[in-house]
Amino acid sequence: SGALIVDGGVGIAKKLFVGTDLAVDGIANLDVTNIVGDLTVTADTVTFTSANANDPALKLINTTNDTDGAELQIRKDKGAAGADGDIVGLISFIGDDAAQQQHIFAKMTASIATAADGSEGGKLAFGVASHDAEFQNGLVLQDGNAEDEIDVTIGNGGASVTTVAGNLAITSDLTVTGVVNL
Repeated sequence: SGALIVDGGVGIAKKLFVGTDLAVDGIANLDVTNIVGDLTVTADTVTFTSANANDPALKLINTTNDTDGAELQIRKDKGAAGADGDIVGLISFIGDDAAQQQHIFAKMTASIATAADGSEGGKLAFGVASHDAEFQNGLVLQDGNAEDEIDVTIGNGGASVTTVAGNLAITSDLTVTGVVNL
């Protein structure tokens, strides 16, 4: 009973069953097949690697018979007041180019648009490397300037093309600042 705290290098080749919290700090090789309870890992980087096709896979499975699902939390708690522009989460998609140099080809960035207490607003940006490996946002969802308003920006620059496959329904006013080609 209680918590198991491991401080230092430990290698475990067989199953490890934990009935309560497990805190792991500095473990280099841990072959665990079943952990029951909470797991806390204190480390700067956690890396999962596999030489198998379609692996490694990170699965979050909720088996409770209710309407809720699994939750992935990416949390920023800097121990001070949040500020406009603070990045609270980032997911990067990195791969090799033709010269085997690693580049970010796409990423999602969540940040604080407005940190003011009672007026909190977020920003979620999806971007890709654009032609010369420079990174550009192509879809931005951001807190608007009115209650329950979300502003959406699609594309980046005047040469960007936005294609709608299917019907486009406009439920309010439409403002066109350029030329309309039909």
